[in-house]
Amino acid sequence: MNLCGLTDSFATLHAAPNECRNCHTTSRIAHGLCLSCLLRAGADEEENVEAGEFAAALDAVSVADTHWRLGNYEILEEIGRGGMGVIYRARQRHSRRIVALKRVLGYHADSRGTLARFRREAEAAASLDHPNILPIYEVAESEEGVPYFSMKFAPGGSLQEVGPALHDDPREVVRLLAKVTRAVQYAHREGILHRDLKPGNILLDGRGEPLVSDFGLAKWLDTSSDLTRTLTIFGTPGYIAPEQARGPAASLKPSSDIYSLGAILFDLLAGRPPFLGEHALAVIIRRPRIPRQSYVR
Repeated sequence: MNLCGLTDSFATLHAAPNECRNCHTTSRIAHGLCLSCLLRAGADEEENVEAGEFAAALDAVSVADTHWRLGNYEILEEIGRGGMGVIYRARQRHSRRIVALKRVLGYHADSRGTLARFRREAEAAASLDHPNILPIYEVAESEEGVPYFSMKFAPGGSLQEVGPALHDDPREVVRLLAKVTRAVQYAHREGILHRDLKPGNILLDGRGEPLVSDFGLAKWLDTSSDLTRTLTIFGTPGYIAPEQARGPAASLKPSSDIYSLGAILFDLLAGRPPFLGEHALAVIIRRPRIPRQSYVR
């Protein structure tokens, strides 16, 4: 199990809690220590905790992050994780339908900005109805107030995963990108910029049809939300437009998404993004700045 999702998962298990012998809080971890004290003991050489006891306690918490419930869903397995949320393959309890379920990571639960962006992703995607945009089924909150939403499960992976197989098939690349482009054009007509288009956010269904996903950075064209007034560079460096990297988010136009589509096309045909670098700033610096043409003679 990934430790960053540990406390959330334990909160949903049905085993009887124990009491930490150190701080006396209730815990579902065996061997007498809560997670906080366990990690503190493992990091502190002066703590009187036997190495074997620490290893045994870690083994006790290394259970699979599966088969627990969140709302009306049974969690089957983790299939993805990002800076803001974690995605599971889940089963809807009554319909038995397999879905993808995304929830906020536990350590972001108290961040107003992260929760607002998460809700914005759900709202943006749920407001769009297009055959090549991943549909949202339900938006809800857990008993602890942590938001989550369910969406269509795309078993075909992403363009990032199948990209190497497409390098020698330009016709298929064009077919896929044409559908993605029409989906993005539809979103623009509805007043929504994606702002994070990349191969990893283009999923494939069981028939190989593309589905635009992850509207976590989406922005409504007719608003200037405080969520976008920041010096932080949002988006993936290899695919974002220069103006997205340098200018304020409020000034972005549909052309920034169009640039990202071109970068995806380049990647699928050439096997790499148009610009490479060890970090975001290096990628941005390598982009050539086209000098403005002077009309003064």
